[in-house]
Amino acid sequence: MSRGEAPTSIAAVLARCFLPFAAGSLMSYLLRGPNAVIAPQLAAEFDLAPADIGVLTSAYFAAFAAAQIPLGVLLDRYGPRRVNGSLFLIAGLGAMIYARAHSVEMLAVGRALIGLGVCGGLMSGFKANVIYWPPQRLVLMNGILLAAGGIGAAVATLPLQWALSFVDWRSAMTALAAISVCVSLFILVMAPERGGGGELALSDQLAGVRRVFAAGLFWRVMPITVLTHGMFLAYQSLWAAPWLEHVAGLDAAARAIVLLVISCSIIAGHLLGGVAVEPLVRRGVDKRRILAVFFLAFMATEIPIALGVTAFLPLLWFTFTLFGCATIFAYTILTQSFPAGMAGRVNTALNLTVFAGAFALQALVGWAILGVQALASLEPGAAHRIVIAGLLGLQVVAYLWFRPCLAGASASPTP
Repeated sequence: MSRGEAPTSIAAVLARCFLPFAAGSLMSYLLRGPNAVIAPQLAAEFDLAPADIGVLTSAYFAAFAAAQIPLGVLLDRYGPRRVNGSLFLIAGLGAMIYARAHSVEMLAVGRALIGLGVCGGLMSGFKANVIYWPPQRLVLMNGILLAAGGIGAAVATLPLQWALSFVDWRSAMTALAAISVCVSLFILVMAPERGGGGELALSDQLAGVRRVFAAGLFWRVMPITVLTHGMFLAYQSLWAAPWLEHVAGLDAAARAIVLLVISCSIIAGHLLGGVAVEPLVRRGVDKRRILAVFFLAFMATEIPIALGVTAFLPLLWFTFTLFGCATIFAYTILTQSFPAGMAGRVNTALNLTVFAGAFALQALVGWAILGVQALASLEPGAAHRIVIAGLLGLQVVAYLWFRPCLAGASASPTP
């Protein structure tokens, strides 16, 4: 079989068209999470305040978000193999710079390059799934791809904490740099060559981007997705750990256990948004109604977190993450509302807003906590709870904006 040929058997499709991109998804989640575990070492070595770590960590999201529109055009023009395989070389470079950094500025550069390098880790898989799987299997395969990412997120918690008892954080990041290069080679060697729209002029590709951003459905779905999934990303990658410290009073070892539960629930949440949803979709349940249930369930889990409930913490944060991940089902709804050849641009348009929101939330949560403490003379735990309550209020407003989509849920949406 030549590089340009598409594999025909299910086993070959799984081996060549799914597993390389599943490895990319796993690695992108793994590289997102280390700061939540190594934050104490970074704070001690570089004399960083919590808000400083929030801004540093958010450099990943800034670069990730900034790359999304070019990424969508490249995926639809050149295909997921060449784009994602090349990007993971950049991720490896970023991880190596991070590992060798001796200033906050170099940490930020390394973190930003990591974000740039993994910006296609998930979107490339989504694009490959659109190319190689029938539409009725898209929800299922996207869910399994996301579950692979959840495995990477899980490795970035307690297993990383355990590894740091044997090596320092710099050695751990060096190892991640080497693994990123291996993932790049795996994608470039195994995945078939398959472009999505190389015959289209760049002006036509950009016209497709404008079409996505002009769609009414996009602007109804986007705000609530940003405020739910973006919040989940901000807390999973950083702010859950300070909440567990300042509100629940957990030490580092206990926090690592809960963070592992959070990351394991990423796997369950993505399976919920894919595998568990597929039978409902086949039975004719409208996708927008399913998405509305996920949104409401996520907001319900935030209420005890905002109230400072510390009983059953693993279960509480498990459900927070479960439904936060499930809201990624919004990507499938938008993708199937446009032609398949636009899948890269549709997914990356939404991803741009989600990760821009995660970048803003990750930085703003730290500043808001400090601001609330200063204005009201509150201890950190109380400030954490007030900030989460404020975010919940914004989500309620965004959900009310989304609700008109449900009025026509029996009809197929048109962009």
